[in-house]
Amino acid sequence: MKILWGRATVLATALALFLGADTGLQAQGTAFTYQGRLNLNGSPASGTYDFQFILFNVNQFGFPAAPILTNTSVAVNNGLFTSLLDFGGGIFTGSNYWLEIGVRTNGAGAFSTLAPRQVLTPSPYAVFANTASNLSGVLPTAQLSGTFPASQLSGTVPLGQLPAALVTNNASSVNLNGSFAGNGGALTNLQIAALNPPGTFSLLPLYFAPAISYGVGFAPSHVAVADVNNDGKLDLISANLNSSTLTILTNNGSGGFGSNATLNTGNSPNFVVAITNVDGLGHMALVSANNGANTLTVLTNNSSGVFGFNATLPVGTQPECVLVVTNFDNHGHLALVSANSGANTLTVLTNNGSGVFTFSATLNVGNLPWSVITADVNGDGKPDLITANLFGASLTILTNNGSGTFGSNATVSAGDQTYSVAAGDINGDGKVDLICTEYNSAALTILTNNGSGQFVFNATVPAGSGPTYVVTADINGDGKTDLVSANYGASTVSVLTNNGSGVFGSLATLNALAHLQSVSAADLNGDGKVDLVTANYSGSTTLSVLLALPAPVPALSINGGINSPMWRLTSVISGQGALPLTGNFTSGGGTLMIFVSGSGYSPSAGALIGMDIVLDGNPIDSCFIFANPAVTHLAFVPITVRAGALAGAHTIKLVPRAGTTTDGTDYFRVTVQELPF
Repeated sequence: MKILWGRATVLATALALFLGADTGLQAQGTAFTYQGRLNLNGSPASGTYDFQFILFNVNQFGFPAAPILTNTSVAVNNGLFTSLLDFGGGIFTGSNYWLEIGVRTNGAGAFSTLAPRQVLTPSPYAVFANTASNLSGVLPTAQLSGTFPASQLSGTVPLGQLPAALVTNNASSVNLNGSFAGNGGALTNLQIAALNPPGTFSLLPLYFAPAISYGVGFAPSHVAVADVNNDGKLDLISANLNSSTLTILTNNGSGGFGSNATLNTGNSPNFVVAITNVDGLGHMALVSANNGANTLTVLTNNSSGVFGFNATLPVGTQPECVLVVTNFDNHGHLALVSANSGANTLTVLTNNGSGVFTFSATLNVGNLPWSVITADVNGDGKPDLITANLFGASLTILTNNGSGTFGSNATVSAGDQTYSVAAGDINGDGKVDLICTEYNSAALTILTNNGSGQFVFNATVPAGSGPTYVVTADINGDGKTDLVSANYGASTVSVLTNNGSGVFGSLATLNALAHLQSVSAADLNGDGKVDLVTANYSGSTTLSVLLALPAPVPALSINGGINSPMWRLTSVISGQGALPLTGNFTSGGGTLMIFVSGSGYSPSAGALIGMDIVLDGNPIDSCFIFANPAVTHLAFVPITVRAGALAGAHTIKLVPRAGTTTDGTDYFRVTVQELPF
């Protein structure tokens, strides 16, 4: 059966309201008639049927909004029927309702539900006007005459039912309470912090600039920070798992980076670490843990940033991480320690002081050690070892006897899938505490130290989805140890500040690219503030640099959805290539914040190189850097441009300036954010 149409009509044919007359308003009751048409197998039905009527406030699913009505022995003639319905008082108060109808042959079997539910037209709502106090909707002023005494009005008239001129009396500086709808295009001078309900809008300090990305090899899994060319500026070294390379990005001093070199390693380098003085002559070395080759690769530096192959060192199966331990034997010697996830071991290799490493020991640890760090956990002045055991849900602590021999001190329970561990004095008691990631719980676990190297659970701190790496740093310059986690599942960085007693609050959640696997913290632009850099692992060829702002900048935070094209963040250009490059985007019209970064080189040292940023054919700004040295890829100083745009399609073009050369190794990124003001 299928109902073709239905209409509810009021028993009374007319309702008149005479203002200022003596005639009283007669109550009508709550019943109304429903007229419908019933088809049986495509043809109009005739006969006697039972009908069931159920009122809902949604067009599907939901619960009945009134008692269920059953009308029996309803006559249907040529498909047409009329039935009296009465759901009682207090139902039709202005809400939308749908009527679900069931039908059966008179007195036989179960009811068959007809679809779809029928929306009730306004006619039943006339029963709501059984008293003048219940009037709702719009009453045309043409139907009013004479003067209506204010004393005869009671209750509250909704603002939405009054003309705008009446609401404000054509005056300015009027305070209105209630709900407002519309796009707010005519509103000015809004005080965001005062908007309600509390928490919907808020002004929060922004501590970091938007991420700027730089091209490296494929699937960067870790990034190290070190001064590779001895110019006093911290550079970046990326371990590129799927390229079997290291990428070196040199720093221009302002936190902008350009490609310097690509170095070959063993198969699938998962981690890289820098040694500041590998041979006693002040030379730096880079060491990669090659997960697919069961080796470490040592590359030495000639002090000018040029690295040459030094050695390949065999270690255990699937090294995930490599660590440098200074003065591990109380004789000033260095040691390399690799965490071998396929063997559940650590391999210790000692340096003879001239940059030559030899096997020292194999140490058993927990199940699938993914990372290893060094810290003096028991306060005896000797560097100990701590591993994060991914499938063991534990940390293994190995203490040093002072001669470079490590013994098991403890196995400490940790969170679910512990990828990473960091050390720092969390509660200000002068003792080294431990912090580890809980991948499946989206949290960090804090373990405090009793001073003898024994650790107890202290707290679990929320992080983003899938944290894989955690580092400690003083992010806000208050002298207390804060936490920064790389959240693989969320593609974010969580920054958690410490109140000095080991209690952490969220300072910021920062967006990065792809699924980042690690994060490093250092002052990259020499301003005394801690900056961040992430290795964007999954499907990516980039590192992301997040520079700390000189001072916190108020930023608008909105909780809940925004039904507007505004606030969109669009990646317009992203990737490697040679200039000029062009990207397209669509705007809803208004203010644009355009974030631009790129790189290039010049054949001549000291030349000013860069690129122009052109919006819809009009130059709006430029990025620059001095080319020193020559024929070296350098990152232009990143720039943020504020511009206005009409609604519609737009084009951004990056054009090289005179004397600037770019090629397929240079990386460019343009991101546009629309603001709703």
